[in-house]
Amino acid sequence: MNDFLRLGAVIHGTPKIGKSWLGESCPGPVLIIDGEGSTDFLRRKTVTYWDGINTPPTVNKDGQPLGVDDAVVVKVLDWSPVLSVTDWLASGKHPFRSFVVDTLTEIQKKAKRAIDARPFTDQRQWGQLLDDMETTVRRWRDLLDHPVNPLFAVIVLVQTVETGKDDNTLQRPDVQGQLKRSLGSFFDIVGYMRPRYSADSPLPTREMVVAPYPGIEAGDRTDVLTSIHYPGGVIPNPDITELLRLINTKVAA
Repeated sequence: MNDFLRLGAVIHGTPKIGKSWLGESCPGPVLIIDGEGSTDFLRRKTVTYWDGINTPPTVNKDGQPLGVDDAVVVKVLDWSPVLSVTDWLASGKHPFRSFVVDTLTEIQKKAKRAIDARPFTDQRQWGQLLDDMETTVRRWRDLLDHPVNPLFAVIVLVQTVETGKDDNTLQRPDVQGQLKRSLGSFFDIVGYMRPRYSADSPLPTREMVVAPYPGIEAGDRTDVLTSIHYPGGVIPNPDITELLRLINTKVAA
């Protein structure tokens, strides 16, 4: 599998646009850090819960070995269990093929609330934690190149925030600290999820923008997706497993 191309992505969008379902589409077994309760409504995979501290599970809730249709979920209230999960993944002693953070925006907010709730809080603690978060995100990216047990996909889901005003607005990932500048550079794709409208249906589906259109923070380092498979830089009804297949498909010159 040394020549297998793996995928790291930051995907942002407004709440309820379908980011969680996109994360669910990763190759399984997929490990999901859930910071906002979105995994309560996963559709496709068998969901098993893990505390993120003890040894990672190797069987699902039905007692069967974890397989491609399984998701393991760690629900978090602050940053501490995220570090424990990251240590387990970095050890390589786990059965997972994909890792999803849902959402980094909400986990950052919960971490800040936990610090603010402490008596005699020193606000420098929040600044130090933001620095630690950037280091941890780098560790997530490095899981794709783990020497013993590399992941197929690392997906960081983030809420969207609009910055600027008038004609200079920008839809971008909503994160705090140094990650405002560095998050996108860590990963192969920055995708922006938005509704996709069709005259054939009264309800919209979804699409993901991976090209830097005006007003949208997005990009595709693979170049394969935007230059060959989706020349307009817009992916209808995106699926992470399918994107992995496409970037690993040899195309005739």
